[in-house]
Amino acid sequence: METEGLGERLRHLREAEGISLSEVARRAQVSKAYVSQLERGGSTEPSYSVIARLATALGTTVEDLTGQPVVWDPTEHEAVPASLRTFAQRSGVPEVDVSMLARIHFRGKRPRHPDDWAHLYETIKRTIR
Repeated sequence: METEGLGERLRHLREAEGISLSEVARRAQVSKAYVSQLERGGSTEPSYSVIARLATALGTTVEDLTGQPVVWDPTEHEAVPASLRTFAQRSGVPEVDVSMLARIHFRGKRPRHPDDWAHLYETIKRTIR
């Protein structure tokens, strides 16, 4: 199961527990069609909330379901995207803030343009006053 993707793991765990698509969907409070779509790989970026509910519905952990550790390691170095580096250099953003921004992902994605990083950074600054 180590090299399986989310959909394959989901199907494997569901079948190992002898649970139908409908029952997993009911327990996780998502649609049966969405569970099916996940299993087939049609949806590749479910929210953490959905993954957590699916793991609970299957009696497993998020880590086992995704095959990824869920504990964030602050010593882990996150690559700084070129667009973030461009924004940081233009705006004089402190390196500690660049490092924080580099760790931000939303549903597996990050901003792609320097102006998007600027918007995100400004939003964070305004929120944490």
